[in-house]
Amino acid sequence: MAAAVVLAVALGRWAWNGQPTRLEHVALGLGIAALVTGWAFWSGWPLVFGLTAAGLALEYRRRVGSLSARSTIGLVLGLLAFTAGAFLCVVG
Repeated sequence: MAAAVVLAVALGRWAWNGQPTRLEHVALGLGIAALVTGWAFWSGWPLVFGLTAAGLALEYRRRVGSLSARSTIGLVLGLLAFTAGAFLCVVG
């Protein structure tokens, strides 16, 4: 899980310091990564990537004023992976 946190922080800082389009691209990428790593819910990767994707998508909304299609998909995928991973960790 430490590797996921380091990777999410590095990508998040890189996106945060760039243009808003970088935020939406990284949010989408992390949302997809969270969904792909969902099968390994016990590792914490979907939780970390999912919340980072959601945070970056919401920061995009704060900067631009609305969500784009990419940031919306990143937000939905990230929250879906986070919710599923958290549910499976609690139940399983």
